[in-house]
Amino acid sequence: LEAVDARVLEALLVPHLGLGHGLPHSARRQCLRVRVEVDRLHGRRRLAAASHTGTDMARTHAEQVRALFQRWNRGIVELPRDEAHPDIEVHSRLSKMRGRPYRGYREVEHWIRDMLESFDEWHLLADEFEDVSPDRLLVVGHVRYRGRGSGASIDMPAAWIFDFKDGRCIRLETFSQRVDEARLLARLGAELAPESRHT
Repeated sequence: LEAVDARVLEALLVPHLGLGHGLPHSARRQCLRVRVEVDRLHGRRRLAAASHTGTDMARTHAEQVRALFQRWNRGIVELPRDEAHPDIEVHSRLSKMRGRPYRGYREVEHWIRDMLESFDEWHLLADEFEDVSPDRLLVVGHVRYRGRGSGASIDMPAAWIFDFKDGRCIRLETFSQRVDEARLLARLGAELAPESRHT
């Protein structure tokens, strides 16, 4: 920082939050006051963002999904209640075999547990995130499986469509080896509310 005045013993570079525009600020005795003002403004912005989700620090849908995949890759079954809706549904190949989607925390966690126990490795890797609409996220990547006992590994392309309500995931549909289908369905159904697609 350049010297502003001979009497200035310490300067503070304030991040651009509408205060100071990055210019050096006042003397040592006033630095605390400047930091408080910045913190207050930053806090108001945090509260405004959090008001949409009810959490202290709002995260983007992509950040939520990244964190969710990381949890599953570490073998964590429990869903984060602050980011998963109580009425969450999972539509997957297994849900089609059972004739209905997994619904609610208990059933979805049962699905996660089944997947983790069915393979020595079930690793979800996300390479692409697209906000198809404000409440719909298309994720494209791949899944790595390693068979339990056989040790055989399979790496296949995959996609996931996440729908959100009040900042929490309310619907997940999986598309193993059907990335193009997921892209098409994500766009075709983007105008529909998640609740209308739960039948």
